[in-house]
Amino acid sequence: MYHLIRVVYDEDCRFILDIVNKYNIEKEFYSLSHYKERKKALPILTRNGTKNVPLIEFVDEEGEESKVIWSETNPNWEQELDKLIPTDDLTISNNL
Repeated sequence: MYHLIRVVYDEDCRFILDIVNKYNIEKEFYSLSHYKERKKALPILTRNGTKNVPLIEFVDEEGEESKVIWSETNPNWEQELDKLIPTDDLTISNNL
């Protein structure tokens, strides 16, 4: 089971923030447009061998990175996230 997701994005792919925020799981966001966040994002991109964004890295309870998806590997973000994050971790929003 995953306990944290790290999201690396740039200004062209901010849509990923709306998709990821639907899930009730701990999240870390790193924008390549901000210097301090970019310094933290580059090791994530390097570790996973890609420069493609958006990138979502899944971290398990032991702190190990166990799964990664990025724009080149999976264009259907919601479908892939639904497979990896249990439905009970989905935040239901009520439209009033």
